[in-house]
Amino acid sequence: MADQEMTDADKIRMKRLAKLGAIPSNSAPSTSTTTPEQSKPSSPPLPQSNAAPVPASLTAAAKTESPRPQIKISPRPSSPAKRERDGSEKPRVASAAKPSESLEVWQDRMLRQVFRVTLKPEEVRDTHGHALVLLASTRDDLEQASSPLLLNVEVVESAISEAASHAPKGQPFEYLLTCFKRISRAIRSTKYTGLEDPRHNVLAETRRLCMSYCIFAVTMPDMFGDNVPSGNVLVNHMLNDPESDSGICFDFLTEVSSRMDEDDSIKEEVVRAVEELSRQLSTKSMLGEER
Repeated sequence: MADQEMTDADKIRMKRLAKLGAIPSNSAPSTSTTTPEQSKPSSPPLPQSNAAPVPASLTAAAKTESPRPQIKISPRPSSPAKRERDGSEKPRVASAAKPSESLEVWQDRMLRQVFRVTLKPEEVRDTHGHALVLLASTRDDLEQASSPLLLNVEVVESAISEAASHAPKGQPFEYLLTCFKRISRAIRSTKYTGLEDPRHNVLAETRRLCMSYCIFAVTMPDMFGDNVPSGNVLVNHMLNDPESDSGICFDFLTEVSSRMDEDDSIKEEVVRAVEELSRQLSTKSMLGEER
């Protein structure tokens, strides 16, 4: 009787399991005894990738893809040769190299530009339209010495003296001041080949002589003619813009200061100029034209 009840209970349990989908309903009941292999928990199934498989055609196409063609850059073709009317080719003319300028020619060109002078009577203005001073006495000296008509550092002192005596507007100091500024700029802008370049000495000596004659124009203005200024010529130029051609610049003051130990006369003139500026300033007011 007990076996019959167990069998009915098993049948009822199996039917319930069949409804839940655990096992098919027509399967036979399993025995109550299980083997050790059946009692082990089953390993979980390995997850499967959702990626779609790569078609074999694409893989084969990637393997058989041809390499990219290399771009070759050919040199630019030369311009076609010019031809004569009969069709024959004109010979190419090589451009002539600019000849190097000799020291003598460079000296003459530089000194003429700095002092705006000339040795040729037919030359009145330079290429920039500036009026030129004719150095007739210097030209005669060169001709008597059978020297080329070129200015050089040996004759530059006589050239400065003659040019200042014929200064534009009869103002030798203003003329020499502008020349000093030009030679100072030339020293800074000239491209030298080295420390032994002879142009160093040419420009330095020209600047030294130009400053000496600037001092003469202040301390001994009568040596350049009868048109002697009544007052101190430094005063008006100290009031001008230092960057202008007629203004006292820093280079000028530095050079003058270096010579005060050797020449007391220029020191006295600078002191007099400063005193005159001080007197003029004392007559000005904050409400006047100097506001």
